[in-house]
Amino acid sequence: MSAHGTNLANAPEIEYMIAKVLIKDFELLRKYKWHTQETAKEQDTILCTLLALRLTCKHLEKAQIIKACVFKEVAFIASFSQLERLRFPRESALVSIAPFVRKVKFLPSPFNLDLDPVFFAQLTNGLLEHLPDLPLRSKRHVDTYWGGVIPVSHPDIMECWGDYQEKAQDDHNYLLSGVLQSLWTAGLFLLTQANHFELASMHGRHPLVPSYDIEGPDVCKTCTGCRCRLNDLSQLGNYELFRTAIQCLAPLQHFRPIQSLSISSELAAAVPEWRDMLWVDLDVGQVRSLSLPSCAYWDEEFDRLARGQAIENALVQVLQKPFPALQRLEIAHSVAIPLVQWPPQQHPTFPSLRLLQLHGLQLRLWPLAAIMASSPALKTIIISDCTPHTNNAMTDGWRLLYDALRMHQNAYNMHLIFNEVWHKFEMLSFIFGRSTFDPNAQNLSPDYRKLFMYLAGLGQWDNTLHQWFEML
Repeated sequence: MSAHGTNLANAPEIEYMIAKVLIKDFELLRKYKWHTQETAKEQDTILCTLLALRLTCKHLEKAQIIKACVFKEVAFIASFSQLERLRFPRESALVSIAPFVRKVKFLPSPFNLDLDPVFFAQLTNGLLEHLPDLPLRSKRHVDTYWGGVIPVSHPDIMECWGDYQEKAQDDHNYLLSGVLQSLWTAGLFLLTQANHFELASMHGRHPLVPSYDIEGPDVCKTCTGCRCRLNDLSQLGNYELFRTAIQCLAPLQHFRPIQSLSISSELAAAVPEWRDMLWVDLDVGQVRSLSLPSCAYWDEEFDRLARGQAIENALVQVLQKPFPALQRLEIAHSVAIPLVQWPPQQHPTFPSLRLLQLHGLQLRLWPLAAIMASSPALKTIIISDCTPHTNNAMTDGWRLLYDALRMHQNAYNMHLIFNEVWHKFEMLSFIFGRSTFDPNAQNLSPDYRKLFMYLAGLGQWDNTLHQWFEML
């Protein structure tokens, strides 16, 4: 009996230790930029476990360590179901979690007026095909709106589609009437510790598209096509969400600075006229981190060039504003073949920039080298899945970037990371830092040794390097 009593007495401590381990794993997974099937599932599992611990263990119900983890990020979704919870924010659960919220993610409504019954049936069939392996967002949708049962028969599908259309109309009315903006603004003023904001699209997050993977060998091709089509149908909603979120952030900036901002390129590309936006009045003077991700995979049937041009324009418009305090800039574009060109010839400057991360772009090397030269604090450049863009076929391509690093005033402390970067018919992958480079290292190929010697200022751009990096 005494041993049994000792176990019971130690139970709270053991449960607390379990919670700490789960929280550590959850925070590690949260930092992942791109989730695979396994990491996304694991994150869902840990979140459900932490929430279950709060409900089943009384001493963990109000544990700040769990609240600080689970409620570090909250989503403001442009949907009636969530708006009702914000209608009386001071009487809602928002007040109890407000001290723990550091980041707010704005998301469009999952309900779309343009979704026809045939496509809706295709989506419900996709949910059935992924049973019992649905992600948490899909499970919640099925439980909340369909009573836990995915419709199978034609009458049931049509009934669910009718309910879906009614909710889409309600969400559309709330968005256009200004009710959404007023409720979101009131909610933001309660979250006094939140100064990180993300304007996200539903791409890869829609509850009716159940695949976990956004990219990788296990990606569901059917789900990829559905994601692209849903994103097409959401262009008006993307623009309205972008406009409304900026209108909510504008008054907030007078009370606390925005420290980090993430803007989905799909949202920004949907803006028809930037002069009509409050973006020009938004104070980004204290933004330290800016992320401009794009997750849209485009099928052959879509106009890739037009989409790429729209995103290029959006990048130009967003970065026309001065970011004097910006330390971290990430631009990511997930397509099989890089089409979006950046930076523009009239390139922006970032005097405080320390990290520049570029993914899936055609890089204009002259303006990129100029950005590097005008960023005296720059320490890390990460380039992945990019290709050099030049109008002069006789230039040495990446040499422009290498020279900018070699001659940079902070060259000794700078690191250049290439991860599967396109060059001719090969992929370049390496990590170079002058402060850590050992000219006598035995694990370098002759070509990479010559390149690293050049980057370190210890060698010349000889004929071998010229032939290696000459643009075709």
